[in-house]
Amino acid sequence: MDSHPPEDSSPCRSWRYALPWLFLLSLLAGCPPVLEPDPGTPSGNAGEPNDTFDQAIVVTLDANQTARIAGSIPLASDVDVYNLGEFLAGDRIIVDVNTGASRLDAMVALFDGGGRLIYENDDRNNDLNQLDPFVNHVVREDTMVLYVAIAASPLNPTTGTYDMTITVSRGGAVPPTRPQTIVLDVDGGSVVIAGDTYTVGPFDTGDISPRYQGLTQVVLDQIVATIEENFAGFNLSVLVTGRDPIPDGCAGSTVLLGGTSSTAYGLAQQIDPYNQDPCDDAIVYTEMFQPFRFGRTLTARELGTAIGNVASHEIGHLLGLNHVANVHDLMDTTGTASSFLLDQDFTTSPLDETIFPIGLQDGIMLLMFTLGVTP
Repeated sequence: MDSHPPEDSSPCRSWRYALPWLFLLSLLAGCPPVLEPDPGTPSGNAGEPNDTFDQAIVVTLDANQTARIAGSIPLASDVDVYNLGEFLAGDRIIVDVNTGASRLDAMVALFDGGGRLIYENDDRNNDLNQLDPFVNHVVREDTMVLYVAIAASPLNPTTGTYDMTITVSRGGAVPPTRPQTIVLDVDGGSVVIAGDTYTVGPFDTGDISPRYQGLTQVVLDQIVATIEENFAGFNLSVLVTGRDPIPDGCAGSTVLLGGTSSTAYGLAQQIDPYNQDPCDDAIVYTEMFQPFRFGRTLTARELGTAIGNVASHEIGHLLGLNHVANVHDLMDTTGTASSFLLDQDFTTSPLDETIFPIGLQDGIMLLMFTLGVTP
């Protein structure tokens, strides 16, 4: 679950630790050094400093392609980064973290050789209260270096020790891409997110402001056009209730338009890496797009663009994308409402400091691996 908060509310993740652009780019420019292991640890793979990609400790896998790393996060802002060497498309990596009796609430992320996020996990199974991270991921693209990074969860910045077991199997098949259908529900309905039910009536721009009375169809057309433009080139199609035939059962992910919120412009059921659940849903609180949030009355085209960009943001979460810190990126969470009027795109941006302390997200790369591209 994740949200797109308004500029005057606190984001759903509150950890603050930023890495400036120039510093990050300087880190990615070099090759990770081979560091001497710490002889005091059981595996010989841990030690400090290993807070950046440049400082990543090279992990030695045994004959069974397994390594055990014992380490610690002494400060809530600390990151431990490990270099696993070259991976080819189809190689599988399993990362199993155990914090035992430690107070550490850990999070694990995988990055490619360019420092781009390819997978992250906070909790193995939150519903079962299994809060240690677990990763079971098949690499989609060859990379000269694959990094494993562990840090305190941004939802619960803590300190403590961890024991991490890494297992690698080589030469598997790359999971196929899968097209996705998005159903825009403008007829009114309900969506359940994190146990809460949100129910709205039919989408009507007059509910946003009397100034937008009678503009519903024009705005809706622009919403659809904006989503389609944002996902142009990817295997994603948009259906609209009341306009298009909607198949019975799971037709795809539904995005409900309507309602209001005190904390967000939109909300998705989950951040779903590589679209493992093609039937998860989201809501865009269209009544939040009132003129005072933009400092003026928007044109119908501008209103549709703003709502369409937020809808694209929530769809991005349903396809596995995280928040970033770049107002020109559709997954941004740092801008104000006026950012929604920009010509936003999926691009390569620093991860937002509420997601992970280091690294980039390449939205185009992840969407290609997930949706595939149109012929």
